[in-house]
Amino acid sequence: METPREILQKVKETIDDVLCACTGLDSISRKLVIYWTLATHCLDHVKMFPLLLLKGPMGTGKSVTLRIIKVFAYRPVFFSARGSTLPVIRDKLAECNKGTAIIEEADESWKGAQDFEGLLSDRYHQDSAEAALKVSAGDNYVTVTKQIFGATVLHRRKPFTDPALKARSVLILLKANHEKAYREFCENDPLVQEAHEILKDLSLSPIDVPCPVHVAARVWDSYKPLISVAQLCGDEDFLPGIMNRLKSETAALMADQSEEPDALVLRAIIECISMGKQTINFRYVGFREIVESIKRNHLVEMRPQQIGTIVRELGFKTTESHGVTKVVTDAASLLQASVEVGYEDDVIAQVRSGVMRQSSPG
Repeated sequence: METPREILQKVKETIDDVLCACTGLDSISRKLVIYWTLATHCLDHVKMFPLLLLKGPMGTGKSVTLRIIKVFAYRPVFFSARGSTLPVIRDKLAECNKGTAIIEEADESWKGAQDFEGLLSDRYHQDSAEAALKVSAGDNYVTVTKQIFGATVLHRRKPFTDPALKARSVLILLKANHEKAYREFCENDPLVQEAHEILKDLSLSPIDVPCPVHVAARVWDSYKPLISVAQLCGDEDFLPGIMNRLKSETAALMADQSEEPDALVLRAIIECISMGKQTINFRYVGFREIVESIKRNHLVEMRPQQIGTIVRELGFKTTESHGVTKVVTDAASLLQASVEVGYEDDVIAQVRSGVMRQSSPG
């Protein structure tokens, strides 16, 4: 009798054979698609689940990949976003609550991208996965709330307008390969049907996998379900094989975070107290200095009132000096703010190193 691991390995090999024959995905991309698809069978046991984003020009196999995923994913619902109103999309997402939404033509819905992307972002996490709509009830309107949590795979040609969705997605880039002879995908293939029957009502319990050093928690959250299933399948090479990807996405996330308002304020404070590579002058920094630094370096306009709110939220103290409000800078506040923002540079590293030297015995 086959063990659960052997059954999963058998299903994995079937999906891999189909993806290899019918698409131009390379081996790592196929593994990402396979483990994401198998991980949808963990939806009853997780609180968040990443989007799978298929991106590429026309004719690169995005639609075929969606059709393959539909056969093997947990409780799939297939629909197109193009021309669909927001209520229709919301109802489709509610239909596959704790299931898999498979969305064709997902660049935008009928009324544009912002609200559509908001639904996708909310769907990612069980705590935010609610969609409300006012519906007629005789002479009045009542608010109906629907649960929309689940897995989402979609294909697009344009990037998301919401940067948060980028961090919540596993990206698969598809490229054209005109030299390859593709096989037509057939759902009725006996091996495909056998794997489909195995997976149809399967519910997997994910295993805990510790986050590696130098990988951001948000990036890890997106890949953890895939890595968990890879280990259930006995694939110990998968995590080492995507480690460079995880580190690259961590670096990209940190770069994106460094352009958020909180990070812009922190970076401006760092510029104001830096005096060359070896010298840091902890002093009172005026709000006007911070405003000017942000405008000069990032072409972003901020008001002193906004600066005051942000510096206090970051944990800095402020004081009045000659009728002007200023930020009180010190090593502890600077390091705490860098943790809050998720920002790191040479100055932060230098301050941290100095603090560690001071706290070392002897």
